[in-house]
Amino acid sequence: MKKKHSLAGRVTVTATAAALLLSTFITPVSAAIDRPFQSDTTMSVAVKGSYTFKITPNNPNAFVTAYTTDGSVFDTNVAGKCTSSSKASYYFKLIGKQTGSAGVYVRVGKTNYRVFTATTSVKKTDVPSSSQTAIVKLTSGYLNFRSSPNTNSTVIGQLKNGESVTVLGISGGWTHVQTADGVKGYCCSDYLVAANDGSASAVSGSSKTLSGLPCYKQKDSRWANTYLGGSNGGTIGAIGCAVTCLAMSESYRTQKTVTPNMIKNQCQFTDGGGLYWPSNYSQDIVKNLADIYKCLKANKPVIVGGYSSKSSHWIIVKGYKNVPLDAHGNPTSLDASMFLINDPGYDNYTLADYISQFPYGRVYWTYS
Repeated sequence: MKKKHSLAGRVTVTATAAALLLSTFITPVSAAIDRPFQSDTTMSVAVKGSYTFKITPNNPNAFVTAYTTDGSVFDTNVAGKCTSSSKASYYFKLIGKQTGSAGVYVRVGKTNYRVFTATTSVKKTDVPSSSQTAIVKLTSGYLNFRSSPNTNSTVIGQLKNGESVTVLGISGGWTHVQTADGVKGYCCSDYLVAANDGSASAVSGSSKTLSGLPCYKQKDSRWANTYLGGSNGGTIGAIGCAVTCLAMSESYRTQKTVTPNMIKNQCQFTDGGGLYWPSNYSQDIVKNLADIYKCLKANKPVIVGGYSSKSSHWIIVKGYKNVPLDAHGNPTSLDASMFLINDPGYDNYTLADYISQFPYGRVYWTYS
């Protein structure tokens, strides 16, 4: 394998510095962290109306909050706090708002932790209302996509006839929407129709998982202590999320077992342990969720990188679920919660779960 672009080793980054680094590399620091709390719910749950779960921090003085990766699916409200045996327990309630699924997280101190995945089934309304898919309906031209809900605001894009968007809210004749590539803005409500009102032929339910893609964890004892890079490097267990994802991708591409140890021996690394990507991997193929969907349809996994204010992390997208399709088999909307991932360092299940932890500087790699 020949080198292409560098991936930096273990570095602490600020948001500004990381934004400059991500065009060529990203910090592969992503070791899983022991949870400083106990939860009475650890497995996936189906929410019927509402669901209450309990979190007990190991430190009774710790302050705990809860949230989900998709606020359009659930409302998260603190349902009270009680004290038992001098140890505080927090009770949080999930309230279903619309059909869907989301990762449930708690924040203990300054750190976020994924607890479980919740799903709910709530009937949607029949008009373009909050948190459903809408279709742009035009007789000619394009629909302006603005930064604020008024005609004096900046036009940040244009939507074409038949394009699908996710409705985030409606007020005063304006609709707050999110496009398929994740951009949010406002457009006139007069030119949107619900995807299920008969004006657009929407059918539902496309799902796919790449069979044969292994699920590796970077802390697996078979390779966790393998050292990457030079004097400033680190072990796969500490900084090897990119190497672990590449091993999963290469196993699928070659239909042979490729381990992180094998990637270490086949590839080149920076002194800090950053990976030089193989020459057959490119960033030019994937730019947004629609491109990820196309790659998965073509049986190609996609490796995704991103960063938080403290570090960065890589995962691999392995499939999608419940993607709504039109009569021609094309997606009418795409959301990060629809994409399934293997996360080498954490227990994230969907791309939305991952983005909630590492929300900045998205980078995509896949093979040609």
